[in-house]
Amino acid sequence: MKGDSSSNLNNAVAIHPSLDKSLLYKVYEEAFRYQFIALALALAVAAAITAILVFILLGKVKSHSESK
Repeated sequence: MKGDSSSNLNNAVAIHPSLDKSLLYKVYEEAFRYQFIALALALAVAAAITAILVFILLGKVKSHSESK
């Protein structure tokens, strides 16, 4: 994974030689951190939705079995 970002940094510096490599590295690190946070939030939302659906379905199953 680090090889990929290093090659991307080299390409970016080749395209824009005036850019500082350490600044680009910091930007890549920040982007990775935000991407990781977004993924964690998406997984948390998916888990919450799944839990709500399970509780709704369990409530329907329980009320259906009690009505018999």
